[in-house]
Amino acid sequence: MQVQCATVPCVGMVLTGMGAVLTCPTHPIPMQNPTDDMAHFYDAHHREAPLYAVRDKVWLNGQNIMTTCLMKKLDHKWLRPYAVDKVFS
Repeated sequence: MQVQCATVPCVGMVLTGMGAVLTCPTHPIPMQNPTDDMAHFYDAHHREAPLYAVRDKVWLNGQNIMTTCLMKKLDHKWLRPYAVDKVFS
């Protein structure tokens, strides 16, 4: 048994419409490298490290510091503001 392909006018219209969109000079589809796309989203929230000077006050992150609190989740997340004594780099 041989199957005949039926010509459906709607499919032809959709395909010609897609071809028109792909070749339209006023609305080009940006084809970017995936690494450029990832870099764009990374750079959106990336900030440069702040420059500290002597006697500036900074908060210390207490994530990897042992304290006397029995439960880690009840401990303070940031430790008091400390003054910068020396800038290394």
